[in-house]
Amino acid sequence: MSLKFNLDRRRFCGAAAMAVAGGQLGMFGCARSNRTAENPSEGSSPMTTVAQQTGSGTTAVRPFPKLNVPEAELDDLRRRIKATRWPTKELVSDQSQGVQLATTQALATYWADGYDWRKIEARLNSTPQFVTQIDGVDIQFIHVRSKHDNALPLVITHGFPVRSSSK
Repeated sequence: MSLKFNLDRRRFCGAAAMAVAGGQLGMFGCARSNRTAENPSEGSSPMTTVAQQTGSGTTAVRPFPKLNVPEAELDDLRRRIKATRWPTKELVSDQSQGVQLATTQALATYWADGYDWRKIEARLNSTPQFVTQIDGVDIQFIHVRSKHDNALPLVITHGFPVRSSSK
């Protein structure tokens, strides 16, 4: 049975943005795999099956671990946000000196008290995410087939590490 993902452009872009955010959390060690020794195929999809047959080592396309951020880490983050030491109010009434203090404080309050991480975590985990290595760098991606037979592939990137060569 093949999995079908019905994502319109808005949902796809939203999922891509969430994947980027989830990937950043993964870089800090918050991503935890839900796989167990008893059920190693959990989370497999047609893309995973193909990847396992055609790839090997770190360059193989492999499933990106499901997010499962421990509640203690979220509690710690909320505590640190609430403990922010704020600067004095800006000296101008416009945004010529950057984002205004009240805006930043409102955002921090939302992150500390209103943001539903578990809801976003579930949305991230519902997308078909994978990772592969290109030029020694792990690249995370979402793989969603179009519902249109002749659709062109769409690749959205959010930047790429730059390596300087010292000669």
